[in-house]
Amino acid sequence: MRPTKRTKLSWLVVVLGSFLGLLALVAFGMGGPGSNQSGEFPRFIVHAGMGLLGLCLIVGSNVALRRRRLAGMVFLACLPFVAFCMTYPNAGYLVWHPDGSGWFESPYPAIAAFLTFLFFAPLIVLFFTLRRRKLLRYLFPISACLAWIPFGLNHWAGALLPGLVGWSIFLLLFALFWLGTHQRGWPPLVQPGENLGRLMRYLLLLGVLLGLVFWADGRATIIAGSLLWLIVFPGEPHRRKRNFAAVAMGIFLAITGVLKLEAFAFRHRSERLLADVKSLEMRKTTYAEAWRVVQKWPELRRFECDENKCKFDIIFDDRVTPEDERGWPRSEAAAGLTDSACRFFGWRKASVQAQVVIQRGVVWGKYFSVDLEIPSVGWPNHALVGAVDTVSRFYDDAGRVGLDGLIVQTLIHPDYLLVQRQMNLNADTPAYLVIASAMSVRETSYADPVVVRHLENFDFSCMTRWFSCRKVAELMPTAWTEYQRDQPRAMAAAKELKCTPEKVEAQAGNAQAAAVVEVTGNRTDSSDGQNRQVAKARMVEPLRGDVGWKVGEEFEFWVSPWELADTPIGHALTLPQGKRFILLFLGHGPMPHLPGVWPYPCGVIPWSEENLAHVQHGIAKDTRANDPPPYVW
Repeated sequence: MRPTKRTKLSWLVVVLGSFLGLLALVAFGMGGPGSNQSGEFPRFIVHAGMGLLGLCLIVGSNVALRRRRLAGMVFLACLPFVAFCMTYPNAGYLVWHPDGSGWFESPYPAIAAFLTFLFFAPLIVLFFTLRRRKLLRYLFPISACLAWIPFGLNHWAGALLPGLVGWSIFLLLFALFWLGTHQRGWPPLVQPGENLGRLMRYLLLLGVLLGLVFWADGRATIIAGSLLWLIVFPGEPHRRKRNFAAVAMGIFLAITGVLKLEAFAFRHRSERLLADVKSLEMRKTTYAEAWRVVQKWPELRRFECDENKCKFDIIFDDRVTPEDERGWPRSEAAAGLTDSACRFFGWRKASVQAQVVIQRGVVWGKYFSVDLEIPSVGWPNHALVGAVDTVSRFYDDAGRVGLDGLIVQTLIHPDYLLVQRQMNLNADTPAYLVIASAMSVRETSYADPVVVRHLENFDFSCMTRWFSCRKVAELMPTAWTEYQRDQPRAMAAAKELKCTPEKVEAQAGNAQAAAVVEVTGNRTDSSDGQNRQVAKARMVEPLRGDVGWKVGEEFEFWVSPWELADTPIGHALTLPQGKRFILLFLGHGPMPHLPGVWPYPCGVIPWSEENLAHVQHGIAKDTRANDPPPYVW
């Protein structure tokens, strides 16, 4: 018997609610790499709201198969919580300063929650007194006056009202439909003991969709949702529909299986490449030995090669359409379309690169990196980046080393650094912007090979997992654990630092640059959200390295307590104007809005003949002064 129009409409609302709920769970599960840092609370709220919305839609729609009234109650119960979570993160006003700058000001969570309660309180009273007309006449006007008047007079009402109304209407439509059809006596879609096979097919495919939510890109849900629609709506499926659904599901699973096998093959090659790179020992493996290891890779490229100086570069991508050897499609737009189509089936783009640098006939530098795309909803895209590279003395990215305070790590391990930060890739092309969570190990050629080999571990299962890695701690677990352990240790070492003559000599031998400077002024800088003391100095005499400034030129540097070698001024960060200091620092010239010099621990030394002799003696003892740079880029 053909289903009635009521049954068709009810099934339409059930499938629509389940489908929208699955999409909400996709957005909840693929919201990008998480963080526990300050400032992430609004983001956590909206993610929680998205998950609650998805559960509400799925649970309410499935309850409606048998009990329409209970389904309406589920939607009404979720309504205030979903509306608050989805509204609060975007509620606020843009406040402008007289100088033209501004910031987005939001209400405190407690205030926003209380205002949300005031907004929904009269509606809750209305719902519970709807069948008691006498009580309704008094309680609803009183509650409306007591709640809506203070709500409307509040400063934040205008920021919260549009979102609360919009999300309330969305869920209220589902609630009113199921409550209204129950009131009109519409029969349940699934009677006890009847239509059991149809119900089981529906629940089975719903389970398949839930399994896809956290595995594939959100658009894979659309494919499976279409199959769900074909089978359960309208009425009993015909044989042709079943055959079509079976063929479509078979194609879907076949493509998924092929892409998954290709991911396992890519993972195996990546593990072999890392093992080859690890087998090369710094300052020991010769050119001939390194060549025997890397020559088997077909992606190998060589630059400026002879037995004394050479660079080997190996890079391969897990791409459906390789950039270097594309036959079809030839255009970037078509290639992007092909990649996007494969993301329907859970495919994730990955890239692996290795470099080996030969200097003086032996391996002098190594580099290994993994870039892994992770599922994300909308723009921008997200990725994880892990890298291990060799540097001269941490100068390749001196700005970040100084700005992030990572140079303090040299107090506990002077030959390697652990760096964790967010990166914006393709920032010059906003349409292709990728926000990457990055973890890197930076080592000098003199780092302990046992320690470095331990930190070089990557978890390549992130390339093949059904549930994608979301945090860089999963990609480089060993380095991440060590980084978390090192942060308090480094700061404790900085607080207990004693700038003895021996320590000053050691720092002078390790410094990138050294110079005699004269302080010409002081100021406080808060451009990065923290108040920092900045000293302005004039170059008097360079002592070591390319200092970046000529004699007589002025520059600025941040002053931190652990930089000061003079105990009497250890608690006063304002350096005496006109006084000369010996500066041990790393730097790369002026940076926009930021000082271009970062002193080492014990790197701000009052000038005296004795201190100058200690610094010069430390520089003279440095055995690495004439080492070639490990050019790995």
